[in-house]
Amino acid sequence: MMFMLTTDPALAAQIEATSPSMSIPSPTPEVAEAGPSELSAEEVASIGALTVFADADESIGAFPLTVRLDLEVLPGTGLPPYRYHWDFGDGTRFSDEQSPTHIYRIPGNFRASVVVIDARGELDQDYVDISVNEPRASGAISARELRAWVLEQGQPDGGSARETDASPPHPGPGGQAPDASR
Repeated sequence: MMFMLTTDPALAAQIEATSPSMSIPSPTPEVAEAGPSELSAEEVASIGALTVFADADESIGAFPLTVRLDLEVLPGTGLPPYRYHWDFGDGTRFSDEQSPTHIYRIPGNFRASVVVIDARGELDQDYVDISVNEPRASGAISARELRAWVLEQGQPDGGSARETDASPPHPGPGGQAPDASR
């Protein structure tokens, strides 16, 4: 069984096509009965709809990027015990831990999503966007840093930055300063 929270048939087809193995079985009777047996019917009825929030200790960085994902169930919502299903968005194995640690080994933008099911079979989901960048070469500068440096080198007498002898803050490829005259 696949849980999809959308009424758009095209989006549902796209989700199913891109995540065919992202399915969570219905709660087993043992799980569904575990919470209510300790609470009265009135107490169970007073519990709010399951509400979860996902977060990450790091959401941007160079690969390999180690991310600790965390999940919070809003107090007063859902009925324990809970089941968790994390999809890290990078094609690797899923996790059933509440707060897994995952290593992103390739650059790209990923959505780590989690589905939580409580003892009543209610579910909620949330996600965290993760951006993994290529690592920078030692001593390399970005185009933005180079442009800022070039603009800072402008002369008070109206001369251009090309006429200055100043060196950029970081060496370019091969350890050489970029040629600002080009």
